[in-house]
Amino acid sequence: MGGCRLRTDRPNPGLQPCRSDRSTQLVNAMKNAHAIQTFLLGTLLFAHPFSSLAQKTPTGTETTNRTTTRELVQKIGNTDIYHLKESKGVYFFETTMQINADGAPTAYHKNLDLGLDYLANAGSKGNWWGLVTDTGDSHGKPITQDAGDPAPGFYVSGTTLQDSTKEHGDQNRYVDSETIPFYVLPKKINIPMQIGDFGFVINRKNNTSSGCIFADVGPEDSIGEGSIALAHAIGTQSDPREEGSEDKFIYVIFANSAMGWPLTVDFINEHAKQLFEAWGGHRRLQEALPSRSPNPQNAATANASQ
Repeated sequence: MGGCRLRTDRPNPGLQPCRSDRSTQLVNAMKNAHAIQTFLLGTLLFAHPFSSLAQKTPTGTETTNRTTTRELVQKIGNTDIYHLKESKGVYFFETTMQINADGAPTAYHKNLDLGLDYLANAGSKGNWWGLVTDTGDSHGKPITQDAGDPAPGFYVSGTTLQDSTKEHGDQNRYVDSETIPFYVLPKKINIPMQIGDFGFVINRKNNTSSGCIFADVGPEDSIGEGSIALAHAIGTQSDPREEGSEDKFIYVIFANSAMGWPLTVDFINEHAKQLFEAWGGHRRLQEALPSRSPNPQNAATANASQ
């Protein structure tokens, strides 16, 4: 996470349960069958008949048009998290984006000038939440990459999502912020998300979008954080040392859609787009956020040019 917003309560990655401990064969089979899964998800989560809704709605709900009712699920800081009554497995919110460097081989170094991010954003002695330690908790000694690792001399930087086939101190076990588009959620959030769930993020300023996955857990009092690769993909500033972008981004996230780790960038983008389209895509989003959503026509044009 970039800039001065220090994550003082973030859990150490070594303590997180690994949600990607399926066999390699199962993960590969799921990848090959992702089109079938997308259809089933669309059937179970999104395919609810639309009908006219009464003008009066229960507390916490808001009718945005004749066919869509938005429900407020949780408020974190100034950010409201919603879902639609017609598709409760999909959540969306609009906020800014801080940059999370965790998982990148060159994220942190004892020489403060060398890391992608400030070492203070990984914690401090006795409370390391962004570094992998020899004891597997925040109180241990940070592990330094050696000659056989991607970035010798840099600390091993962890993420909550992990490849369980790799050793605890192997940098390749964790999700690389520089190459994988991922988003971060607070550790206390009132929605049934699991690590590895897919998401779709739209930059309102330029209407570009990208698929992504839930790969890391952040502090409980803030929301709106993405990897370096996600920031690149949607055309916003991606330096973790900066204050992030104050532009507005729409995050659409899909509960219970995780398919394990590792996955390729192409697969993440393709599958997330399929989930977004199965939900209703830009036009559904425009119904849910009528005053703030990007124009579907412009979004389609922007994505085609990427």
